[in-house]
Amino acid sequence: MRFEEQGVLLKAREVHKQYNKSREAWVQSFLTGLSDLGAQRGYRIASEAVEGRWMTDLTWLRCRHADLSDFDGLALACQVVWETPDEVLRQRLLTLALLRAEVRLFIFNSSSLGRHQEVLEKAKTWLNFPMVSPGRIMLLSSGNADKDVQVSFIELT
Repeated sequence: MRFEEQGVLLKAREVHKQYNKSREAWVQSFLTGLSDLGAQRGYRIASEAVEGRWMTDLTWLRCRHADLSDFDGLALACQVVWETPDEVLRQRLLTLALLRAEVRLFIFNSSSLGRHQEVLEKAKTWLNFPMVSPGRIMLLSSGNADKDVQVSFIELT
């Protein structure tokens, strides 16, 4: 696991222990934690909360200036999808797969038994087309207070 991916997973596990009863609190705390982690590592943070409408729920930009004049790519792009039909999952995952980012993070709910594995298998077929950006997508799920967060990776070529 890459350095930034390790940081994301550690933050998810930390938040999971604190906010395992409310999905809204979990997601908000996790996104706040990821924003703080990105800022500590020197990235500019972009999100709907910061920028208004934005391409993903949270993005770490490699740049120092607010006007993006020194933009040098995306360090992290994160999508959060909770309790939605597969078609919405597919659309949000495709958006993420088209982006070029060092870490592409897809967070979803896995409160039902086997949901993480089900989404992982479906995602492999949804993303099997030539326009996706190479690299990998980190699937992270939570939603069951009795379990740790689950994580899997999809390699895109």
